[in-house]
Amino acid sequence: MFSRVYVENFRSYREFELDLLESSNPKKVKKALFIYGENGSGKSNLVEVFSFLTDSTRTLRNNKRFLKAMVQIQKEESDKMMIDDVKEFLLSHPILRRSNLSTLVEDVKALGPNKENENMVINFGFVLSGSDAEGEYTMVFNDEGELIHESLEYIIEKNVGTLFSIENVDNEIKTKFSGKFFNGSKKFKEELEYDIEAYWGKNTLLSIIVNMLSIKNSKIVYKSLNSNFTSVLKFFRSISVIHKSSDTEISNLSVKLKIFSNLDKGSIKRDNQKMLLELNSIEKILSDFFTSLYSDILKVEYDIKIDDNEIEYELCVRKKIGGIETLIPFSKESQGTKNLLSIFPALIAFMDGKVVIIDEIDTGIHDKLMERIMSGLLYYSSGQFIATTHNTQLLENLSADKVGIIAVDSYGNKKMNLLKNSDVKANNNLYKKYMKGDFYGIPDIFDIDFLSLVDDLNRLLESKPDLDEKETDQ
Repeated sequence: MFSRVYVENFRSYREFELDLLESSNPKKVKKALFIYGENGSGKSNLVEVFSFLTDSTRTLRNNKRFLKAMVQIQKEESDKMMIDDVKEFLLSHPILRRSNLSTLVEDVKALGPNKENENMVINFGFVLSGSDAEGEYTMVFNDEGELIHESLEYIIEKNVGTLFSIENVDNEIKTKFSGKFFNGSKKFKEELEYDIEAYWGKNTLLSIIVNMLSIKNSKIVYKSLNSNFTSVLKFFRSISVIHKSSDTEISNLSVKLKIFSNLDKGSIKRDNQKMLLELNSIEKILSDFFTSLYSDILKVEYDIKIDDNEIEYELCVRKKIGGIETLIPFSKESQGTKNLLSIFPALIAFMDGKVVIIDEIDTGIHDKLMERIMSGLLYYSSGQFIATTHNTQLLENLSADKVGIIAVDSYGNKKMNLLKNSDVKANNNLYKKYMKGDFYGIPDIFDIDFLSLVDDLNRLLESKPDLDEKETDQ
């Protein structure tokens, strides 16, 4: 689990720290944290820090996949127009954004004026299962967006030390590995050092090793590396993150079943018995989930269409409309219901003991539904759950130590206020105290004179007598 997050010059954060250790027991990591704050306070930016971590471990593998797809298209398609259309699709696909570390950095580098030579720093503290030792993973990028430092501090034998450190010093890559980093394979060490010279800077070491796992025997790769390092790598790869980027929802989900990546609709090979079994199992799980939350849903099921080679499936809900039982495509359901489906795989990952981070978890979902879902999840799971939300109804049942509030001062500096149980006395109400502004993080709203706004607009229109009416309609 994560014990700490620290960043400098990341989007709207000049300097920001999130301490995820329990205030009552500094050796214990928080299992859950719900983050509140005004619109624009930087809640989504915090989720994107975690998303950056998961994306940064996949850039090289994604780049190889992208290039392979482009080559395959050139071989198979003779129609130039078709090739160009597919290229255009691939170039706009999220995998391209995630195949280039410099693009990831460009997306998240500090907003506003930036001092010359000011680096972007991203640091994660973590504690893994079965150990009290706290590790640290750090990435540093220069003002041009280039990776100039990467290091991992964690258990080497019995004590915490530097497992690896890589730096760019005057355009020369300098590497430092613990004497225990490699498990005796000289050939593997030489291969990794070659890949570092070829790819590091445009990719992290973690990304280079993840790519090796995809093209080599993964058992041999893991066996060639320090077991504590591989535990950290597996932990980072097991994180599930859902965050909002402009109007797009970007998900990095760590789930055991392939079907989770396309729950609403898709196709599978007719002879793929494993996927067919997954489809049947998921159908029952989804039906149990949604029928327990919605009184009008009788059943959730897949509408199946079979041809010679493939099975096409589409998720549907069975409900009564005007007294008549009707099968409705899930795509026709409300946005809130569809949002529940989109976060469902992450909820399952959390129940499986994984770390899950979700941005705006309450979007379109009724307060009571979200309250019921979270109360069950937090009671049973051994994972770690971090979410941003505006759902103040949750405060009626959350303990104060599960609440964080981002406060913004008049200079635009942001700070995380982590509440303690002692902040709310027995006769007090967390919801009421938050809404009163006792913990900050709520909008400071002035009266809005809508009549004045309309008058200003009318005066503007009157000053433009020759304005084309068709243009104003558009």
